Amino acid sequence: MREEVESIAVKRVLAWQLERAMKRHQKTKQAMARELRTSRSQLDRLLDPRNVSVSLDTITRAAKVLGKRVVIRIADAKVGRIGRASPSKARSRETLSSRHSTQQH
Repeated sequence: MREEVESIAVKRVLAWQLERAMKRHQKTKQAMARELRTSRSQLDRLLDPRNVSVSLDTITRAAKVLGKRVVIRIADAKVGRIGRASPSKARSRETLSSRHSTQQH
């Protein structure tokens, strides 16, 4: 369930960004579909925030038509446990500890 919600959230943002770029470039759906060499219904699926089954190729081609590029990043999942530090906080603590120990010697 959570993965589905995350996918929909990502797609919602993506669809919003594409529609915004289309407006900026004054591209109609018909013109956009023509430039993508696809059907208007395929473009509607791309712009549908709930339809998460769109290929990366289609997304990338749409971005290129609009003078954009796609940037994908995989990030660490958030740790949900209490008392467990994130890796960056743990590194900060290690750095502080090593500085403190070298200053004492």
